[in-house]
Amino acid sequence: MERDRAMLLDHDRRVVGLSSQPFRATWLGAMRLVSHTPDYFARLEDGSAVVIDVRPKDRVRPQDTEKFAETEAMCQALDGWSYVLVHEPDPVVMANVR
Repeated sequence: MERDRAMLLDHDRRVVGLSSQPFRATWLGAMRLVSHTPDYFARLEDGSAVVIDVRPKDRVRPQDTEKFAETEAMCQALDGWSYVLVHEPDPVVMANVR
């Protein structure tokens, strides 16, 4: 599924740069240190950035939801950055991209 998302990003004309597992964010959680490595970082033609996590809908656990929310908050705090959690791509779209 991550490969499919990379292919979709590669076909998106707005994307001018793409990095897989670009960084690890670490923060102090309620009881311990928590870290998360997003799946992709995409630089867009307008200079903005998108941090992307790829996860099937049925595999998002409560601890994942917390990590995704913290990652989104971090991105919102950075000028020009956004965050998106994506799930399974549309099979027809993927067939066309392939």
